[in-house]
Amino acid sequence: MYLPSKVLPLCWIVFLVLISLNAVAIDRYWVGPASSGWNLSANWSLTSGGSGGAGAPGVADMAIFDNAFNGDCIVDANLNVLGIRIEGYTGAIIQNGFSIVMGTYGYTQHSGTFLGGTADITIGSAGAFVLTGGFLPAALEACS
Repeated sequence: MYLPSKVLPLCWIVFLVLISLNAVAIDRYWVGPASSGWNLSANWSLTSGGSGGAGAPGVADMAIFDNAFNGDCIVDANLNVLGIRIEGYTGAIIQNGFSIVMGTYGYTQHSGTFLGGTADITIGSAGAFVLTGGFLPAALEACS
C-alpha cells in the first residue's frame, strides 16, 4: 500500500504522542481514613481528599501523603514507585519487612512519621532524598 509522503510523518507524530501519554507520572494521594494497607485500591485517589479507588501507586506514579487523610499506611508488599512525598500528613507509614524502591522523584518528607523495617529502601541514582520535618527513626546505613 502506498502512503502519500505527508501522511507518513503525521502517523509518526500520532504514534509518538500516544506513547508519551503512558510516560507521564500520575499522582496518587493517600486517602486511608484509618490504619490500612498500601495495596488497598480504596486508599488511593487521583486528587487530594478525593474518592478512593484509583489503585495503589506503581512504578510510574508518585505516592503523596498530605493532610487530607491521616490514617496510618501499612506497607503490605514490596513497592516500586516513582517517588514518595509526605507533607502535611500526620500519620505513619510503616514499612514492615517489605522493600521500597523509588525512582527519579525520590523521597521527600516534611511531616509525618516513616517507620522503617527490615528490608531495603532504594532511591534511584537521579532521585533526591529530602528530609525537612517529620520523624524518620530508621537507621540509614547506605543509599543506593
